[in-house]
Amino acid sequence: MQMRALLLGLFLPGLAHAGGVDVLSFEAASQRWQPIGALAVPSAPPGAGSDACVNLGFLVDSNGATSAFAVLRAWSSGTVSGENDDPQLDLYARHAAAAVQTWRFRAAAGNTKRRPVYTQATFVFRAQRGADAALLRARCDVGDLRTHVEQAYGRKFRRGDLGKGQLDRNRQQYPWQIPEGCARHAGWCD
Repeated sequence: MQMRALLLGLFLPGLAHAGGVDVLSFEAASQRWQPIGALAVPSAPPGAGSDACVNLGFLVDSNGATSAFAVLRAWSSGTVSGENDDPQLDLYARHAAAAVQTWRFRAAAGNTKRRPVYTQATFVFRAQRGADAALLRARCDVGDLRTHVEQAYGRKFRRGDLGKGQLDRNRQQYPWQIPEGCARHAGWCD
Protein backbone atom coordinates (compact mmCIF):
# COMPACT_ATOMS: atom_id res chain seq x y z
CA MET A 1 0.00 0.00 0.00
CA GLN A 2 1.46 3.36 -0.99
CA MET A 3 0.66 5.17 2.26
CA ARG A 4 2.08 2.34 4.37
CA ALA A 5 5.32 2.74 2.45
CA LEU A 6 5.31 6.42 3.34
CA LEU A 7 5.18 5.69 7.04
CA LEU A 8 7.61 2.86 7.22
CA GLY A 9 10.04 4.02 4.57
CA LEU A 10 10.29 7.77 4.90
CA PHE A 11 8.71 9.24 7.99
CA LEU A 12 9.36 6.62 10.61
CA PRO A 13 13.16 6.92 10.84
CA GLY A 14 12.96 10.58 11.75
CA LEU A 15 10.00 10.13 14.02
CA ALA A 16 11.21 7.14 15.97
CA HIS A 17 14.31 8.94 17.17
CA ALA A 18 13.32 12.59 16.94
CA GLY A 19 13.73 14.55 20.10
CA GLY A 20 10.63 16.35 21.24
CA VAL A 21 8.05 14.13 19.50
CA ASP A 22 6.10 11.80 21.75
CA VAL A 23 4.26 8.77 20.38
CA LEU A 24 0.91 8.63 22.18
CA SER A 25 -2.51 7.04 21.81
CA PHE A 26 -5.25 9.38 20.64
CA GLU A 27 -6.70 9.53 24.16
CA ALA A 28 -3.33 10.47 25.68
CA ALA A 29 -2.63 12.96 22.88
CA SER A 30 -5.97 14.65 23.55
CA GLN A 31 -4.66 15.52 27.03
CA ARG A 32 -2.03 17.70 25.32
CA TRP A 33 -3.85 18.77 22.17
CA GLN A 34 -7.57 19.50 22.13
CA PRO A 35 -9.53 19.56 18.89
CA ILE A 36 -10.76 22.87 17.54
CA GLY A 37 -14.35 22.29 16.49
CA ALA A 38 -15.76 18.98 15.36
CA LEU A 39 -13.37 16.47 13.85
CA ALA A 40 -14.33 15.58 10.28
CA VAL A 41 -15.14 11.93 9.66
CA PRO A 42 -14.15 10.46 6.31
CA SER A 43 -16.83 9.32 3.94
CA ALA A 44 -16.70 5.96 2.19
CA PRO A 45 -15.02 6.06 -1.20
CA PRO A 46 -17.41 6.11 -4.17
CA GLY A 47 -18.42 2.61 -5.19
CA ALA A 48 -17.03 1.03 -2.02
CA GLY A 49 -18.82 -2.24 -1.49
CA SER A 50 -16.70 -3.68 1.32
CA ASP A 51 -16.59 -3.21 5.05
CA ALA A 52 -13.20 -1.73 5.94
CA CYS A 53 -11.15 -0.10 8.65
CA VAL A 54 -8.06 2.09 8.51
CA ASN A 55 -5.78 2.93 11.43
CA LEU A 56 -4.09 6.15 10.38
CA GLY A 57 -1.04 7.54 12.15
CA PHE A 58 -0.41 11.28 12.01
CA LEU A 59 1.65 14.04 13.57
CA VAL A 60 0.15 16.96 15.45
CA ASP A 61 2.83 19.63 15.07
CA SER A 62 3.62 22.53 17.40
CA ASN A 63 1.04 24.68 15.59
CA GLY A 64 -1.76 22.12 16.04
CA ALA A 65 -1.85 21.11 12.37
CA THR A 66 -1.81 17.49 11.24
CA SER A 67 0.72 15.99 8.83
CA ALA A 68 2.85 12.91 8.14
CA PHE A 69 -0.13 10.64 7.50
CA ALA A 70 0.58 6.94 7.37
CA VAL A 71 -1.41 3.74 7.42
CA LEU A 72 -0.56 1.73 10.50
CA ARG A 73 -3.01 -1.06 9.71
CA ALA A 74 -5.87 -1.50 7.26
CA TRP A 75 -8.38 -4.25 6.51
CA SER A 76 -11.21 -4.76 4.07
CA SER A 77 -13.69 -7.58 3.65
CA GLY A 78 -13.01 -7.41 -0.08
CA THR A 79 -9.24 -7.89 0.24
CA VAL A 80 -7.38 -11.16 0.01
CA SER A 81 -5.68 -11.82 3.35
CA GLY A 82 -2.04 -10.74 3.36
CA GLU A 83 -2.37 -8.57 0.26
CA ASN A 84 -0.60 -5.27 0.90
CA ASP A 85 -1.00 -3.42 -2.37
CA ASP A 86 -4.77 -3.40 -2.67
CA PRO A 87 -5.92 -0.25 -4.49
CA GLN A 88 -9.24 -0.37 -2.62
CA LEU A 89 -7.47 -0.19 0.76
CA ASP A 90 -5.36 2.65 -0.56
CA LEU A 91 -8.53 4.50 -1.52
CA TYR A 92 -9.97 4.07 2.00
CA ALA A 93 -6.67 5.32 3.44
CA ARG A 94 -6.69 8.38 1.20
CA HIS A 95 -10.22 9.27 2.33
CA ALA A 96 -9.15 8.91 5.96
CA ALA A 97 -6.07 11.09 5.40
CA ALA A 98 -8.14 13.75 3.64
CA ALA A 99 -10.42 13.99 6.68
CA VAL A 100 -7.57 14.10 9.22
CA GLN A 101 -5.80 16.75 7.16
CA THR A 102 -8.62 19.17 8.03
CA TRP A 103 -8.28 18.56 11.77
CA ARG A 104 -6.80 21.35 13.88
CA PHE A 105 -5.83 21.28 17.55
CA ARG A 106 -4.97 23.80 20.26
CA ALA A 107 -2.50 23.16 23.05
CA ALA A 108 -4.06 22.11 26.33
CA ALA A 109 -3.31 24.16 29.43
CA GLY A 110 -0.54 21.78 30.54
CA ASN A 111 1.16 21.76 27.13
CA THR A 112 2.92 25.11 27.43
CA LYS A 113 5.88 23.97 25.32
CA ARG A 114 3.51 22.89 22.52
CA ARG A 115 5.33 19.59 22.07
CA PRO A 116 4.34 17.76 18.89
CA VAL A 117 2.85 14.28 19.22
CA TYR A 118 2.52 11.37 16.86
CA THR A 119 -0.80 9.64 17.34
CA GLN A 120 -3.41 7.55 15.55
CA ALA A 121 -7.09 7.41 14.70
CA THR A 122 -9.06 4.39 13.54
CA PHE A 123 -11.81 4.82 10.96
CA VAL A 124 -14.52 2.31 10.14
CA PHE A 125 -16.27 2.16 6.77
CA ARG A 126 -19.40 0.01 6.80
CA ALA A 127 -20.89 -1.09 3.50
CA GLN A 128 -23.31 -3.54 5.13
CA ARG A 129 -25.80 -2.02 7.57
CA GLY A 130 -25.51 -5.01 9.90
CA ALA A 131 -21.72 -4.84 10.15
CA ASP A 132 -20.41 -4.62 13.71
CA ALA A 133 -18.38 -1.39 13.97
CA ALA A 134 -16.55 -2.57 17.11
CA LEU A 135 -15.44 -5.76 15.37
CA LEU A 136 -14.25 -3.79 12.34
CA ARG A 137 -12.38 -1.35 14.57
CA ALA A 138 -10.70 -4.25 16.38
CA ARG A 139 -9.30 -5.56 13.07
CA CYS A 140 -7.24 -2.39 12.73
CA ASP A 141 -6.14 -2.08 16.35
CA VAL A 142 -2.36 -1.85 16.70
CA GLY A 143 -2.26 -2.15 20.48
CA ASP A 144 0.51 -0.05 21.99
CA LEU A 145 1.30 2.61 19.39
CA ARG A 146 4.90 3.23 20.49
CA THR A 147 5.74 -0.47 20.36
CA HIS A 148 4.06 -0.83 16.96
CA VAL A 149 6.07 2.09 15.53
CA GLU A 150 9.36 0.82 16.99
CA GLN A 151 8.77 -2.71 15.69
CA ALA A 152 7.88 -1.44 12.22
CA TYR A 153 11.04 0.68 12.18
CA GLY A 154 13.13 -2.29 13.33
CA ARG A 155 11.76 -4.56 10.58
CA LYS A 156 12.49 -1.98 7.89
CA PHE A 157 15.98 -1.34 9.28
CA ARG A 158 16.85 -5.06 9.36
CA ARG A 159 15.74 -5.39 5.74
CA GLY A 160 17.90 -2.43 4.81
CA ASP A 161 14.95 -0.35 3.61
CA LEU A 162 15.93 2.74 5.55
CA GLY A 163 19.25 3.47 3.93
CA LYS A 164 21.61 2.03 6.53
CA GLY A 165 24.57 3.44 4.63
CA GLN A 166 23.17 6.96 4.88
CA LEU A 167 22.52 6.55 8.60
CA ASP A 168 26.08 5.30 9.15
CA ARG A 169 27.54 8.18 7.11
CA ASN A 170 25.51 10.67 9.15
CA ARG A 171 26.81 9.12 12.38
CA GLN A 172 30.40 9.49 11.15
CA GLN A 173 29.92 12.96 9.70
CA TYR A 174 28.08 14.41 12.72
CA PRO A 175 29.50 12.62 15.78
CA TRP A 176 28.68 15.55 18.06
CA GLN A 177 24.99 14.69 17.75
CA ILE A 178 25.52 11.36 19.53
CA PRO A 179 25.11 11.84 23.29
CA GLU A 180 27.93 10.94 25.65
CA GLY A 181 27.54 7.60 27.42
CA CYS A 182 24.93 6.22 25.00
CA ALA A 183 22.30 6.66 27.70
CA ARG A 184 19.42 7.77 25.48
CA HIS A 185 19.41 5.08 22.83
CA ALA A 186 21.14 1.70 22.69
CA GLY A 187 21.80 2.07 18.94
CA TRP A 188 24.11 5.01 19.60
CA CYS A 189 26.55 2.76 21.45
CA ASP A 190 27.69 0.90 18.27
